[in-house]
Amino acid sequence: MTAFDYGNARLRAMKSRLLDRGRLAMLAEARDLPALIAGLADTPYRPSIEAALTRASGAGVVARALLQDIQATVEKIKRCYPDEAAPALWIILRRYDLHNLKAVLRGLARGAAPDSIAEAWLPPGELGEPVLRDLAGLGDVRHAIDRMATLRLPFSAPLLALRGERPGAGLAEMDRALTRWYFHISKSELAQSGEAAEVLAEDLDWQADIEDLLTMLRFVHPVASRAAGDSRAAGADGQQGELRRRLLGEGRLPPRVLAAAGAEDSVESAVRSLQGTRYGEALRAGFRRFQVSNRLSDIEVELRGAHLKNRVARFRTDPLGAGVPLGYLALKTNEIAALRWIARGIAAQLPAVEIKAGIP
Repeated sequence: MTAFDYGNARLRAMKSRLLDRGRLAMLAEARDLPALIAGLADTPYRPSIEAALTRASGAGVVARALLQDIQATVEKIKRCYPDEAAPALWIILRRYDLHNLKAVLRGLARGAAPDSIAEAWLPPGELGEPVLRDLAGLGDVRHAIDRMATLRLPFSAPLLALRGERPGAGLAEMDRALTRWYFHISKSELAQSGEAAEVLAEDLDWQADIEDLLTMLRFVHPVASRAAGDSRAAGADGQQGELRRRLLGEGRLPPRVLAAAGAEDSVESAVRSLQGTRYGEALRAGFRRFQVSNRLSDIEVELRGAHLKNRVARFRTDPLGAGVPLGYLALKTNEIAALRWIARGIAAQLPAVEIKAGIP
């Protein structure tokens, strides 16, 4: 037996309760939010919907129910596995902590209300909802970082180091500092994850490569660079130097390959230069959408979709290891993202066909 045997059996049973695309499409046809809430009450989300109805109304019911459900799911997963599997689970869950903390910092930077910030959260790892809500209610980024330091949260270390080096560092620099720290600490812990190390290392490679591909594409696409608030060095040599500094270099794609793609004069040629990589198909599909929208986010959607497929495949290829919790959590968080999109679409009175088309 492995440390994952019992927990994996439970997750395979839980996977059967996930909503298929047919059920998601039916929910997308709800005429209004009360109808969506009624529809969700006829799914495994019923307990969370009933609890949320006692504390919220309208769109708040859906937001609270989804957050409560994903939190309960993660707690159940943690209880399914013995201590020997904990190092691997923490590496998997840390990715969601990183996402949630970035959502808090971005929300604080734009003055968003705590409930609005919470709508973007994914499964909690070390940073549970009470901690996240505490941070989200502090009013500004600096106070949030100070509170993290007071609580001795490891995520505060890269932010405090950045503040010491660059007191006026902006949100983009904080984002990069957190991302670099995440990959450094996660890779340093791989040895502790035993038999799960190979699967987790490959997944970290996917994550790092996607981050670097998006960084490179923003350099090639001036509109995206300006929208992101990038301040790029003048001249081609300066831009390439800045691109190399921003690349993580933690995945399988060598920085020289990414820098060469970043030197291309268009998104099309940059994408073409990477066709020999395992991301070639997703980049091609994303570029076709980009040609219509001129939004790099369409390429990002395709890249993250390819990553999702890779994670889900681990259900089949790693049935006795960490691939099962990795794949299940990917499917569950994708389901949550789909339901959030459906709720926003219905609230905005978008046509059902448009809502269905946007389901991830």
